[in-house]
Amino acid sequence: MDQPRSPDDDFEINDESQPPTELAMFPLPNVVLFPNMLLPLHIFEQRYRLMLNDCLVGNRLLGMVLMKKGWEEASGDPEPYDVGCMGRVAKVVKLVNGNMNILLNGLLRVRVNGYVRLKPYRIASITPLYDDAVDDPEADALAQECKANFLRLVSMRHSEAREFQQLKLLDSPLDIANFLGAHVQADYHVKQMILECDSGRERLQTIAHILKSYLGMLN
Repeated sequence: MDQPRSPDDDFEINDESQPPTELAMFPLPNVVLFPNMLLPLHIFEQRYRLMLNDCLVGNRLLGMVLMKKGWEEASGDPEPYDVGCMGRVAKVVKLVNGNMNILLNGLLRVRVNGYVRLKPYRIASITPLYDDAVDDPEADALAQECKANFLRLVSMRHSEAREFQQLKLLDSPLDIANFLGAHVQADYHVKQMILECDSGRERLQTIAHILKSYLGMLN
């Protein structure tokens, strides 16, 4: 006779408190992922389909890195930046042709120490880069100024979008900095500069300068 099952029989602990020391990396020329941001991606190259399949049967973690300028002329593998963002695959839609549409949820910034494998896709040795919470009146004021200027800029361009409504609900300076870094209209290498800022305050200061420059051109 089968023994009765206890609710604990189906209980499983997955300890994700410690980031991995190695991570599959996805280099692209036009994507910069920020922590706490969602990024839709279309996966069609065979090597990255393989990467995603391996990722899905593992911890669902994936790193995004931006390619450096000149990648079009680079011989062999293009060189990516050393700082990227680790994300978790939150949603996957597999298409009949084998391609995939995925939604990647940014978790934290990482530094690439080196690559332990390049083929068929890159696997990097990484160090996590934790952002300290920015919690003081000066940072709060700067964050609110950046938020107001961004929404003002969006309104002036007559491009109010539903996704920007989320910004109005954000209070944390770090969350505001990451949201604006992801959504500000800027060159991807400028976005990379924002991502590489060592603190939320520095990130906000960079974004504030960009927004004031745009507003100055439109006024």
